Amino acid sequence: MLKNSYKKMRPNKKRWMMKKGNVKLKTRKKSIPKPPSRKLRKKLKSMLKKQGDATMVMFEQEAATAEIDNRPEARQGYEITVLHPVGFTEIFAMWFEKEGKNLPIDKIGNTKLDQMKAWAEKHAFKTGTKIESKFIKYEESFKAVNRKAK
Repeated sequence: MLKNSYKKMRPNKKRWMMKKGNVKLKTRKKSIPKPPSRKLRKKLKSMLKKQGDATMVMFEQEAATAEIDNRPEARQGYEITVLHPVGFTEIFAMWFEKEGKNLPIDKIGNTKLDQMKAWAEKHAFKTGTKIESKFIKYEESFKAVNRKAK
């Protein structure tokens, strides 16, 4: 008998919780934003296209510089071809004027004609001065140098 009387005395649970504000019976639906107007869509589309074009230009520039960096470094120089023995005397004369006169006698005696020819090739590349002679011929030479990436 007590159990029945207890149920009657107890207030309705839902009504009691609503009064306290603890429970929301109806849940609100999240509002869906309206789609943008045509003008706004066109403006957004043009802005996105401009940004896309700008990023593509940046990617193309990076790709172009990457291609250049991946190629081996090319060094240019000159190679001298002596057509007549008189050409060696002209190489010696130029070497002696620019380099040999400042050296001691024992160093001049130890210098070979091939070393003088190599000096003349380097001198022609660095300064651009060549021996004008029909006994000597200058040819450009290209050498590829591969280096490890850092």
